[in-house]
Amino acid sequence: MAAIGGLVFSAITTLYGAKVAQDQLAQSRDDSDQKKREQASRISYWKDMDNSRLHVMNRSPDPIQDVVVEFRVGVLPRTAPVPPEATRVQFLVALGSLPPCSEVLFERKNFRWTAKHDDSELASAPHAPLTADDRDAPGFRKMTNDGLLSFSMVKFIDRDGAEWVRRSGGELESEPGTRAQTATSVPSHAAWTSPEEDLSMRGELLDYPPVKPLETCKDG
Repeated sequence: MAAIGGLVFSAITTLYGAKVAQDQLAQSRDDSDQKKREQASRISYWKDMDNSRLHVMNRSPDPIQDVVVEFRVGVLPRTAPVPPEATRVQFLVALGSLPPCSEVLFERKNFRWTAKHDDSELASAPHAPLTADDRDAPGFRKMTNDGLLSFSMVKFIDRDGAEWVRRSGGELESEPGTRAQTATSVPSHAAWTSPEEDLSMRGELLDYPPVKPLETCKDG
């Protein structure tokens, strides 16, 4: 009986040890994911109540690189029966870097748009603001309407060289194949725009948007 009792005790001890090891491994993965997301979780956005400005914030103590911001303005007045998507203006802005504890402001007075459709790969790629020569080019107009300003995403590289996307619903996704990948990574879109979004008109910025320091870099 003593021998049987010893075997039962040994089996229970082994099962308990395996369960503890499994829990420790899961906790270690959670801690690793949280550490990977530490800086990226501090990149966020908000809009003014009157829809006049979009704020993209870096609330971390380190800069982020290769920043691309996508947003839309719509709906423009219709001159013919067209799908609603064709009355929106899409902005896909390449900014370079965003300093620590700062925000970049996208203001309507800086928006320009064109109804000319360009389905080339270059047109669908992120753009820097207009150059001095382009500002007076025919086809670009001032954004005079007060249509809804909607944020789509901000894409960036963190201090460790990992690539992330913050989407309009608040989701924070790591790009597959980068060091940002976590146990809960969600594959991002293969392309910048969907077929529906290809109908949108192209927007550009007249100049680089202003960058301002934040009063605090705390979460929330």
